[in-house]
Amino acid sequence: QYAGSKPSLVFIDAGHRYADVVEDLDWATSAGVALITGHDYSERHPGVIQAVDERFGDRVQLIPGSSVWSVDNTPGAHS
Repeated sequence: QYAGSKPSLVFIDAGHRYADVVEDLDWATSAGVALITGHDYSERHPGVIQAVDERFGDRVQLIPGSSVWSVDNTPGAHS
């Protein structure tokens, strides 16, 4: 279990299977990370798309022309 200070940002680009991404997202949200970003939001990696969309829905921001995604996870950002 992580015991360090709360990160302001994480960039998720490790496992691309659904379960791996869910695990990373679980950690980031439970740690209170304010900006959660990642890579490989593309048809080549359907597990990434599924996990990110299930967790964040229409809050996901995509950077045009890339497979990078981000979510503002600060308290109140999605009220």
